[in-house]
Amino acid sequence: MTVNPASWLILLGLVPLCVGLTRLMIHAAPKLGLVDTPSDRRIHTKVTPRAGGIAIYLTMMIGLGLLHLSGHTFSQRISGPGKRRFARLKTMKAEILK
Repeated sequence: MTVNPASWLILLGLVPLCVGLTRLMIHAAPKLGLVDTPSDRRIHTKVTPRAGGIAIYLTMMIGLGLLHLSGHTFSQRISGPGKRRFARLKTMKAEILK
């Protein structure tokens, strides 16, 4: 199995993107109201941003999109029990779309 070098470059480029987006969300979260405010039911003792997951999700979607555009086919990488599950999912999708 050979891996396209462009795939590795995309994946390596996603690390600084994720770090940058996370830092951006830390600063933007208070302005957007995405913070956890302290109370007796919370563990935080000061206002804490809660938008880091948005940055991780965006990075994942950007990465998947770039891998798709580079010609990476995900179904070729599945083998063993995962391959049978993937085939069942494809069958279920076809039945739903009928």
